[in-house]
Amino acid sequence: MKIGFIGGGNMAEAMIKGMTSHGMKDIIVSEPKKERRQYLNKTYATATTGANREVVESAEIIILAVKPQNIDTVINEISSAVTENKTIVSIAAGIKLDYFTSKLNTKKIVRVMPNTPALVQEGMSVMSLCECFSDHAVSVVREILMSMGKVITLPEKYMDAVTAVSGSGPGFIAFFIESMIDSAVKMGLSEDCLKRDDNEERGYPYEREEIIGPDSYANQTCPCAQEDGPGHSLRVGESNGKECLKRSLSP
Repeated sequence: MKIGFIGGGNMAEAMIKGMTSHGMKDIIVSEPKKERRQYLNKTYATATTGANREVVESAEIIILAVKPQNIDTVINEISSAVTENKTIVSIAAGIKLDYFTSKLNTKKIVRVMPNTPALVQEGMSVMSLCECFSDHAVSVVREILMSMGKVITLPEKYMDAVTAVSGSGPGFIAFFIESMIDSAVKMGLSEDCLKRDDNEERGYPYEREEIIGPDSYANQTCPCAQEDGPGHSLRVGESNGKECLKRSLSP
């Protein structure tokens, strides 16, 4: 099954990197910048083109990896080439499923909110889709997303919240880590102390473990982090969350 990308930026590359590492090699990418096309072809052996319609005509799954402000232009260009057997996957933030169903001759449309840790195959992607998908079609899209991290499926009404929490959350956490480093230096710890551990591991392991450790602890001990059977998705009870917070802060 050929998979096509319209747009060859950072998030598209994250997906391509994950896909190729999992054996998905039949990929074509349209990208306006020649040097970017050459880079993707050389690095991942993907076919590349400067024509968006070529991707739509040759691929069965088309991933729209463009900025929201560019969606109208792209859709107007490719709409006549999209047939009912094509699957469209959009990672453009804020663009709803009904926008695509009103513009394209296919109901097989998936809306995805990935996040930046996907760049190192540690992403958390959330997808919404219509009920018209077969199990096989959904499993292929899920396999693509799982190649760059984890994925859950939620009704579209939650996607704005997902964008705020999952999409923007890594940025806030990065800011938090940076602030921890700055505070530690102000309190007398040198940057050299923070940049390595006793095993000579570099890259601020002290701050990294300050995040990873509590996360692992919460996942193993807090009721709110446990799955609640099939279909579990973000069911975090307020009382459980508060109890977990109190427990993590207790000596």
